[in-house]
Amino acid sequence: MNITGYYLTKGITACSDGTYIIGDDIKEHMALLCKYPYPDINAFWHMDYAAALILRLLKVNKEQAQALYKSTDLTLSRYALKYRSSKLFSIRNGTQFRAPLSVFCDMSQFNECTFKLNETVDECMTRAKEAQKLAQQTYDAASKLNIEPNTLISPISIFEKKYLGKFDAKGNPKPLGVDIPTVLDYPEEFREDLAHAAYECVHGGWVESFVKGHYPNSADYDISSAYSFYESELLDTRQGTFMRSKEYDPQATYGLALCDLRMTSNFHPILYNTDVQNHYTPFGKYPKPTWRHKQELDIIKEFQLGEVLKIHDGFWWRCKRPYKPPNI
Repeated sequence: MNITGYYLTKGITACSDGTYIIGDDIKEHMALLCKYPYPDINAFWHMDYAAALILRLLKVNKEQAQALYKSTDLTLSRYALKYRSSKLFSIRNGTQFRAPLSVFCDMSQFNECTFKLNETVDECMTRAKEAQKLAQQTYDAASKLNIEPNTLISPISIFEKKYLGKFDAKGNPKPLGVDIPTVLDYPEEFREDLAHAAYECVHGGWVESFVKGHYPNSADYDISSAYSFYESELLDTRQGTFMRSKEYDPQATYGLALCDLRMTSNFHPILYNTDVQNHYTPFGKYPKPTWRHKQELDIIKEFQLGEVLKIHDGFWWRCKRPYKPPNI
């Protein structure tokens, strides 16, 4: 697979194969960008930055740019463009359907990008080669998983197309397909209610200030890959039984409960979502019943953060065989 990196700045288009264009000649810049059509893989060092410069180079007006952003497609007199922010940019060298198509992916998703004014050709070439190197590393990592992608739009989409789901587009079983539980595996008698409860238990990220005023020094901490790690630890819910009850089930592995809460701690992680999608961590009784994970109820009790006043509805899952679907 031929993989090529590109970097654009004002007046310069650099390609990782060592070629570059300087100046305002539209045809020369576009010829270099269209040098390696599909199925070759092309990578921008930063897609949105490159896309803006290409539109400027092609003298695309505001109305045309807005049309491209909204519909993802724009046909000009000589070129046809497709753009999905931070995901995909393509140039069809000609307006006919069979005209050569060059597809670009975004390497800024793997690398922190900074910009500077008046970059030299050597600096642009270095970044084009960095884009090529990142794309090659991504492709090689996929190859080790027995995947040969024809695009690097998203590592997750690469894996999803190859493995997730039991069948391919023609209905044939995938040889290495991942069989994971879905909402269709919930008990039919309360499937819709259970799916709704699971959705309502998602309260979003938590960013909150506990002291008003100016902070001369502050720190923002994050846990690397927290979501994906805990997703990989989830058990297969088909290997157990669900039940619906207003009584807390201490034997359940997983649970969802619609309950009234009263929090007595000034500092706690039990979020409350308002009707306008804002969330905070209240002190005292929550304004209305909310859906909570069983783990949250256990944390409230273990760390004496408050109390569960009443459970109005609940779904509880007891594990029969602890099995984790293959990790992604």
